[in-house]
Amino acid sequence: MTVTVTILSIMLVIVLTAALSFYRKIEELKLNLNDENRGRTEINNFLSRFSSSINCDDGIDSVMHSMAENLRLQIEAGSVAVYGLENHKLVPLGVAGEYPLTTGEYIGLAHHQQLDRLRTQEIVEGSGFIGSIARSHHGELIPPESDEFTSSDNLFNYQAKIMKELAEKESCVII
Repeated sequence: MTVTVTILSIMLVIVLTAALSFYRKIEELKLNLNDENRGRTEINNFLSRFSSSINCDDGIDSVMHSMAENLRLQIEAGSVAVYGLENHKLVPLGVAGEYPLTTGEYIGLAHHQQLDRLRTQEIVEGSGFIGSIARSHHGELIPPESDEFTSSDNLFNYQAKIMKELAEKESCVII
């Protein structure tokens, strides 16, 4: 009888350990599912705001403001400005929040007023704080026969090359 109780006790411990392990795995999967659902909701919200902004009277300014606002919410920033590069000069395309890299006269203005005032400033690529951040990328492409071909740096270089080629041909929005 003692042997039976011992065997049953060992089996009970094994079953309880397995059940606890399954419970932990289920909880982990629930958390992952919640994260994925939040991500899906964020993407749906962005696409909804983006498509709504395309249909409004403000045209591209509204679209770019919507994109800046979405980025601001995603990274939990106080403000975001989106710039384009034209003839080696940065051109503000959209702004969300109170943009801190401007003088105090911009604080409290509506986004289209901030954008209009930002557009009066000339920012040359490679000069000043913002211009130096936007310095041209001149990465060398690594050929397919190289061991480094699949590196992150090379992927970035190819993406930058494709984006520059697209931007030179026509207007585009890259997300």
